[in-house]
Amino acid sequence: MVKKARNEKKKKKNWVASFHYIFQIKAKDQELEVSTSTIHRRLIEGHFFGRKPRKTPLLQARHVKKRLDFANEHLAKWRNIFWRDESKIVVFCTGGRRQIYNETGECRLRSAIHSEDSEA
Repeated sequence: MVKKARNEKKKKKNWVASFHYIFQIKAKDQELEVSTSTIHRRLIEGHFFGRKPRKTPLLQARHVKKRLDFANEHLAKWRNIFWRDESKIVVFCTGGRRQIYNETGECRLRSAIHSEDSEA
């Protein structure tokens, strides 16, 4: 019973954890070989279904204005920089498709997600 309560607490705590991360937790905690399909079935049995996170605006109008003001203030400095690299830098995720696991009827916002591999 204690183990079940601990697992319930982990599910609630790690609602944003990736499927791969959940797999790693189970394998390490219980020292068992557990397939990803078994974990997926158990999540479904517990009424946790994979969904795409809801998209929310990350920048508000005041944020855009502050960024524009900063850019205009430092424009002279940036004119001396040779811009050649067009690399894509992803801060909060891998850039691929993401899923969150939550109970039926439960709603989570994307803005609450910080990292795919975070334990919080």
